[in-house]
Amino acid sequence: MNLTGQSSVIYPTLLWDSYGVTLVDTGTPGQLSATRQQIENAGVDFESIHRVILTHQDIDHIGGLPEITRVRGDEIEVLAHEDDKPYIEGEQPLIKMSRERLAQMMESLPEPQR
Repeated sequence: MNLTGQSSVIYPTLLWDSYGVTLVDTGTPGQLSATRQQIENAGVDFESIHRVILTHQDIDHIGGLPEITRVRGDEIEVLAHEDDKPYIEGEQPLIKMSRERLAQMMESLPEPQR
């Protein structure tokens, strides 16, 4: 990922077994294409994801959720700690994301991702 001009690696995790496919964390906004490609590179059909687990409300963990749910619709079950719900749903500002930091992050993204 590249936010605010700094590159770093994030690690959304894919779990699958005979019961289905679960994505743990979703990456940052604008990463759907890369996430989907990596899932398919692992030999798993992106359309088979039926559950997302969000470990906490940081932007690099929840940022890709809107894109994933837009593509997969109501077929995705989202699991997260109850205390993180208002942050994930946008009712509260993210703890580590001030307005200034968010503006800086948005400026670093290409226009289509903003």
